[in-house]
Amino acid sequence: MGTPSPTSVTTPPPVTIELPSVARFDDSADDHSVSRLLGESTALRAARRLISTVSRFDVSVLLTGESGTGKELAARAIHDGSVRSGMPFVAMNCGAIPDGLVESELFGHSKGAFTGATAARDGAFTLAHGGTILLDEIGDFRLDLQVKLLRVLQEKKVIPLGESTGRPVDVRVLAASNRELSEEVGEGRFRGDLYYRLAVFPIHLPPLRDRDGDVLRLSDYFLRSFARKHKKHVIGFSVGARLALESWHWPGNVRELRNVVERAVILVSGAAEVGVHCLPIEIQTGDDSVRPPDHRSVMEHPDIPVATDSDAATDGEEILPLVEEERRIIMRALTRCSWDVPHVAKRLGMSRATLYRRIRKLGLVRPGSAASGETSV
Repeated sequence: MGTPSPTSVTTPPPVTIELPSVARFDDSADDHSVSRLLGESTALRAARRLISTVSRFDVSVLLTGESGTGKELAARAIHDGSVRSGMPFVAMNCGAIPDGLVESELFGHSKGAFTGATAARDGAFTLAHGGTILLDEIGDFRLDLQVKLLRVLQEKKVIPLGESTGRPVDVRVLAASNRELSEEVGEGRFRGDLYYRLAVFPIHLPPLRDRDGDVLRLSDYFLRSFARKHKKHVIGFSVGARLALESWHWPGNVRELRNVVERAVILVSGAAEVGVHCLPIEIQTGDDSVRPPDHRSVMEHPDIPVATDSDAATDGEEILPLVEEERRIIMRALTRCSWDVPHVAKRLGMSRATLYRRIRKLGLVRPGSAASGETSV
């Protein structure tokens, strides 16, 4: 997959075009781009199956999902699995281009078409001829540009600025958005006819918080990758760090996780584990609002009951199974907070329902309540 047929001797090698404000995808570049679709959660596996299925069919695909979920990589995977894989893949970030330049970047322009146009230039659609174009953050398009884009999709021709004759283009169009475009249509901010042209096959990339088990899988993957990159001998994550990572809600998704792990690897001294003190303070506390102006570690805030490196076994201390360590960490937090479950849940970065489930699963009992059969409050 992703290589030209042996009989296609005239097919050029795979090409990725780089334009101003256009993202470059390169399989030989940092492997973090590839890792964005790694994972074994049910939600991600379902998305991967859809990507694999639709790649073989020459239809438009609309990729939706929060920032950092891997929409760009999914688009490249669709291209690489298609009959167009040997042709150009052009990715344009529509939201990063100034309004006055969008039309020129998309459709091209002739010499003298506007002030500063000293030479003719092909647009993204022409550069992608025969291949695939990704229109990222398509929801940022103005309504008048949506009309022009719709005309290109209908007529399969582009008219560069300064010209009156259309040029035929043969491209597969993929679009991506972190907005719910169907809602944008209902509110009049996105054209319904364009939406249905683009959303022939919609695929949603799940947020990291909905990918059960993938946080720790990806954390371990990134840890190995960045340990090699920075030539660090990192043993792994402490129990406290693993619990903090798993409990965080990851608003920035895989991109945020990657950055957090790289920072943690850099902070580790010598051959050691990544401890909870190597994580950003908001992840240590599970609280977005806890960001001291001097960026002090949460270890300097003893009033906040969180897991610390002392939760990991030290020399001569028995190494306990992970479930026992989790029981000890949660029980200590509950005890320090007088079994104020909402407060503890906030500090540990998990929902109240999740903490209640863990209390029941771990068999934690509030002192003095065992006789009545209560397990939490």
